[in-house]
Amino acid sequence: MTQIDFSVIEKHVRNTPDSIEYDITELMDYLVVPTTSEKDKVVSIYQWLIQNIEYDRIAYRNGNKRINRSNQDILKRRKAICWGYATLFKAMCDEANIACEVISGYGKTTIDAKPNLKSPNHAWNSVKIDSVWYLLDATWDSGVVGGVSDFEQKYGYTYFLTPTKYFLVNHLPADPVWQLLECPITPEEYKLSAEAIVILAERKGCEKADALSALEEMPIQDKRLMAAIKAYEYNPTKQNRRELAFAHLDYEAHLTEISERLQLSKDFDSLLIVQAEMIQLCETAAQLTELFDTQKENCAYNFFNYAVTLTQVTSKATESDLQKWVEVLSYLENAQAQLKHLPKNMFTENALGLCTDYITYAKSNIEELR
Repeated sequence: MTQIDFSVIEKHVRNTPDSIEYDITELMDYLVVPTTSEKDKVVSIYQWLIQNIEYDRIAYRNGNKRINRSNQDILKRRKAICWGYATLFKAMCDEANIACEVISGYGKTTIDAKPNLKSPNHAWNSVKIDSVWYLLDATWDSGVVGGVSDFEQKYGYTYFLTPTKYFLVNHLPADPVWQLLECPITPEEYKLSAEAIVILAERKGCEKADALSALEEMPIQDKRLMAAIKAYEYNPTKQNRRELAFAHLDYEAHLTEISERLQLSKDFDSLLIVQAEMIQLCETAAQLTELFDTQKENCAYNFFNYAVTLTQVTSKATESDLQKWVEVLSYLENAQAQLKHLPKNMFTENALGLCTDYITYAKSNIEELR
């Protein structure tokens, strides 16, 4: 890449008007002016990012706790940690209609450092240019945290569209599909020397499924859950197991929005299917890790909501509905038992009162049908 003349683009980037640098749409309208290809657009975005965003030393020293809550925050503060660089780069690519993904993984502070593989500690990007996926790391090209203390500004292209076998020397994606290799290296192989990793990355002959194409077509929520599943399968650590549990709950939250729409449209049959999946996601998460009380409370509501929906498709006059009312009662009692084990608050007290009322109603119908 160092042999390519980016001088025109770089000059244009340096002259970016201050007045447009807080709005991604206006900023991208300006940055793409001198570009004639997808690669040019990526170069322009990358150059602006590494020249204008500074590594957030305060957030780093506080254990990489993100201060920014949005890309807008990053544009205002002009500071970010790796996740901020990666998400802003993706947002800018999205604006330019360039396919891009944020990659979470294990970074080495130096090429020969021993990697910490307990849980992902770094983020970068994969970008699709002319139908080919490449890897890049704007954080490490905008500067380094020297000795891991002070930020040192160093613009460059060391990690820009770097050949995969070299990029993987100190970047191991949590999801092996983003190694972009025919034969992905293992976490144990990532501990080897840089020279060994380069050799291993050149292996051929593995069965190759078109995983990237399938992944591209997935909705964003499905991508996130699938990434967590594959990250745990690839490196089954305690922390990755915990992250997998939380990914299940994030997906459950996504389904909550769908269930609310189905409730409004009174599509109860579809609603039951979605609610049943929400219950399954909660149960899987609880098997993977100990949940917080707020998460347990939310999961308890799923049992209650499923029971209430079931009453919408269950009459109380026919003998054939007896089993359904028994099922209603079972879900209500399950919800009640979960709520009783949680700290009392206004919401749990209200839910317990509703459970009691519905349980009485369900028992009455069961007795009548019997």
